[in-house]
Amino acid sequence: MSRRILVLDEAAAELESSRAWYEAQREGLGREFVTAIRNAIDALGTPPSPSCPVLGVPPNGLARAIMERRFPF
Repeated sequence: MSRRILVLDEAAAELESSRAWYEAQREGLGREFVTAIRNAIDALGTPPSPSCPVLGVPPNGLARAIMERRFPF
């Protein structure tokens, strides 16, 4: 059973800004970045998730963090 993932508008805007930055560094790198982030988001929604609670957010299981190894996002 997969979990529902909500991506806030602010996060989507930050993702697009970062994609553009990576793409400006090297052609195709922005696409690789978005693919890596989408894979990380997919992992969040599939138990068991390789995630941890978000610092400063009540530990109710509604907010989780996951590290993307290649891109520090």
